[in-house]
Amino acid sequence: MLWVRLLSLAFGVTVFAVTVVLASFMAGLAIGSFAGGRVAERLRRPLFAYGVAEIGVGLIALATPAGFAALQRLYPLLSRPLGDDEAVLFPLRVLLAFVLLVIPTTLMGATLPIIVRSSLAHSGELADRIGLLYAANTFGAIAGTMVAGFWLIGDLGISRSIQLAAAVNVAVGVLSFGMQRWAVLPEATHERLAETTERGAFSATARRVTLIAYGLSGLCSFAYEVVWTRMLALVLDTSIYAFVTMLSMVLVGIAVGSAAVSPFVRRRWNWPLIFAGIQVLIAAGALWAIWAVANLAEARELMAETPGLRRLVASPVRLNFFVAALTILPSTLLIGATFPIAARIYTAGLDRSSERLGEIYSVNVFGAIFGSALGGFVLLPLLGTQRSLLVLSLASLGIAAALALSAERPARPARLTLAAATFAAFAMLWVSKPDLYQALFRARFAEADVLWFREGLETTVSVVRADDGIRTLYTNSRGQANDEGGLVNYHRRIAHVPLLVRPDIREVLIVGLGGGHSAGSILQHPGTQVQVVELSEAVIDGARHFANINYNVVEDTNLHVKIGDGRNHLLTTDRRYDMITSDTVQPWDAGSTNLYSAEYYRLVLNALTPNGVMAQWIAPQDDYQYKTMLRTFLSVFPHVTMWLSADLLIGSHEPIVVDLAETARRFDPPSARAALAQGGFRTPEDLAGTFVATREEIEAFAGPGPILSDDRPMIEYYRSIPSRGQGDPPKVFENGFFSRDPSKVVKP
Repeated sequence: MLWVRLLSLAFGVTVFAVTVVLASFMAGLAIGSFAGGRVAERLRRPLFAYGVAEIGVGLIALATPAGFAALQRLYPLLSRPLGDDEAVLFPLRVLLAFVLLVIPTTLMGATLPIIVRSSLAHSGELADRIGLLYAANTFGAIAGTMVAGFWLIGDLGISRSIQLAAAVNVAVGVLSFGMQRWAVLPEATHERLAETTERGAFSATARRVTLIAYGLSGLCSFAYEVVWTRMLALVLDTSIYAFVTMLSMVLVGIAVGSAAVSPFVRRRWNWPLIFAGIQVLIAAGALWAIWAVANLAEARELMAETPGLRRLVASPVRLNFFVAALTILPSTLLIGATFPIAARIYTAGLDRSSERLGEIYSVNVFGAIFGSALGGFVLLPLLGTQRSLLVLSLASLGIAAALALSAERPARPARLTLAAATFAAFAMLWVSKPDLYQALFRARFAEADVLWFREGLETTVSVVRADDGIRTLYTNSRGQANDEGGLVNYHRRIAHVPLLVRPDIREVLIVGLGGGHSAGSILQHPGTQVQVVELSEAVIDGARHFANINYNVVEDTNLHVKIGDGRNHLLTTDRRYDMITSDTVQPWDAGSTNLYSAEYYRLVLNALTPNGVMAQWIAPQDDYQYKTMLRTFLSVFPHVTMWLSADLLIGSHEPIVVDLAETARRFDPPSARAALAQGGFRTPEDLAGTFVATREEIEAFAGPGPILSDDRPMIEYYRSIPSRGQGDPPKVFENGFFSRDPSKVVKP
């Protein structure tokens, strides 16, 4: 979790960038598992080797913050000559991320076969150990995910969290050294392991099919996870805690499933046929997820009305856990059960069990790499959520069929009959399933009409008209913009103020298009050029449905749209802008701190022309958050003023002095004059009436305290701040901190 966040600062938060990080991490695990299995077979002191690996992970992890900081300096130098083509940038990102992570992740991957080797010291059996070891490791992953997501990052920051995690690695390594003397493999044990030969082994065909099937199972599992993520984004909230909850629930299922099946794997059952049956149930789990999400409103209402259960949905965090458990936990339990079973089939009765374990685990992990890319880049954009689940469930059925045919019993006709019946039953279930989006929209917008929606590469975007006629643009579950008159006019005012403060603005960068209100208002001033960097192409199409209020901005020839990450654009561009602003991103949304941190503002400052300005909207909803964001902005920009309802900051290299005679030139063109009037600016003096405070006044109001940084994204992790984001609003209209005296900035 910590490394993903650090890499996002260099590569961005697009699907492409996140896949790069995941692929690099998983590739290291796969290489480590494969190599570790071979090394483990020759180890007489496996716990000592395990301790060396853990200490190595910890010591290297301590250096990763410096490595990621260097990456932010190196990546722009390498990427600028390559342009914006993702096909070219993707392999560069993979290479850089892999170089940074290959050593610690390879050591991580090697630990499983090595620790399994040590577990053979007393029993000489793999079957009853592997599932429990895998489950124990995954339960640790759950703890790491929860602790990092809910406490460490918000309370300690990324660097100190890395130091704490590294200390745990080192402590585990030292403990392993101490335990080694109780776990030395005696010579007799080595002889017993070498004599196991083919006793209890499955057929070579079953082993080969299992190896391939488990690799494909890894591919399908991660593709399922990508599709589930998109599906649940429509019903969970947009906070970082929703993501942490979903990831934790995936790991809970894997851990519990693995632990549950482990006591049984030593039994001489028809494990290839059982493996096939689990794949059938995983395919059915895809249908269950659709049924669960489609009936989520009824399930939540039932829980809320049931004594003893209503507490499970009594808060947003608990509701997130309930939704994730209801929809994906059944499938992840089954996915968790597959590892000990696959390991049993592939290793039972054979020597060099640690080596074979490393092989089958690495195949699954490599499959996971391709599954992530398949789900994000191919299935969702081309097929959408529901049809993607159909394709993946059919793939799971295909894996089940191959496993069933590789089983030695029952007779082949019986297996073929069973496979045919399974496919028929599955087809009936699929035909009878509810329409996912129709059910979702019906439950969520019971009194409204869904006019349009699109599942894009990055997000699902919809346009909804309420019974009062107001249309709202939604990205996943978050309402981003609407056409309510007051809100539209306020967006226009936010766009116009910096243009009136600095009438010579021509080149403008906007991070995020939203409904297009700001970009459209700016382009009503002749001579302006607007560059928008938008994460989701689907948002661009959604903004077309607001053409009547955004001046049909999407069709304006002076609008230039780049699909990508806004912060990454600022990191890699050598272009300079007269004005930089962003759509009104809520600071507590997942990933939002990347656009509010001091490091982000430094990128902005470096991308401004000498006379350029940064316009930043800051929500005055919680006193602690508001003052923290004010201090952060003040810490970077030399000159700062506040405007409108104490929620618009303008920062610059040079002092802000408003010349109303120059401002009047903005009113000359008819299109600008009409747009300014719609925003409430009919004369230059109307601008003066929106002034709130000078830098000195803002500093006195904000007072001393913490600032937002890439290392301490506390507002995004709002559970770690004193008010948890639910405190009293700031008293911006009281105590006389803000003079609201325009003579302090208006030229006499």
